[in-house]
Amino acid sequence: MKTKITLLFTTTFLALLFSWVGNAQNTIEIDHADTQISSDFKSVFSVSYTKSGSDKVHIQARLMTTSGKVVIENSTGVPVRPGLMLFEFKIPNLPIGGVYKWHVQMYSSNWKQKLAEHYYKDLVKVTERRAPPSNNTFSNFSPPTRITAGATQNISYNFTKTEDGKVHIQTRLLSKEGGIILQDTQSSEDRSGLISVQFKIPFNLSARSDYKWNIQMFNSDWKNKLATITKSGIRISSATRALKVSSFNESDSSKNQDLNDFMVSPNPFINSFVYTYNVLNYDDVTVELYALNGRKIETLKDKESHRPGNYSDVVDTGNLDKGIYILRINTSEGEKALKLIKN
Repeated sequence: MKTKITLLFTTTFLALLFSWVGNAQNTIEIDHADTQISSDFKSVFSVSYTKSGSDKVHIQARLMTTSGKVVIENSTGVPVRPGLMLFEFKIPNLPIGGVYKWHVQMYSSNWKQKLAEHYYKDLVKVTERRAPPSNNTFSNFSPPTRITAGATQNISYNFTKTEDGKVHIQTRLLSKEGGIILQDTQSSEDRSGLISVQFKIPFNLSARSDYKWNIQMFNSDWKNKLATITKSGIRISSATRALKVSSFNESDSSKNQDLNDFMVSPNPFINSFVYTYNVLNYDDVTVELYALNGRKIETLKDKESHRPGNYSDVVDTGNLDKGIYILRINTSEGEKALKLIKN
């Protein structure tokens, strides 16, 4: 009897030990996070992790009240190898003086098991946003009010600043609603200087007169907007030619298969199809469906911001006639078009 009890104790102890060792390989930690935030403030913090096993894991980052209520939440799937993740949050309207905490946790691929978690060492306090100094200015900003889709456009202006250290200056073309269509960012430590930007106007922009040019200046850590100026009423005219979509066979398609792993199935299809793609870095993605003659049928995604990962979407084509169509994806890596056949 004593031998059996000893053997049972030893077996249980070893099982617990191996379980502890396996779990010890699953770690996650917030390396750096903002401890002072304000409404409409963009907060970025970094998370390092290690993971045992061969399955993908999910990392979930959250801003919480001290009582545990979730204020903002973001999650992403990551490979199993050790790595570093960056999370960006736009802070909502929170009461000044409120105190919160950052929290991050790692889940298994099916979200059923929490593998690791971590609370940031410092609490987060909501502070009042500083008013931008009036002596950080832009001048000689006279952008064109009429531009053509598909054309190349130069934008230039001068800036002056009293802010110590580096500033970041963004030049943007915006929609009427404020959506970013084009954006360029430059940094400078000079007290004054000339900014010159060359933009290629997207070919597929709608011909309207309610676009806006906007420039803005931020301090070195992006926490304070120091100056901004906007020119509204910008008219964009349609390009003089339709989108040229080259006919290609399946062998042509396979040559470009590596661009964002852009694929469609089934193909041919009947009433719907699924397109899949991946994003390696933070990127804006546009997906559009065209008729074979170049006429745009539908914009499925319009410069949607994506985090790194794999994506898929289902397209209902019940209203389309039988025939050949073109599906196009546009990212910072380039463009790719696939030929689709509806039976």
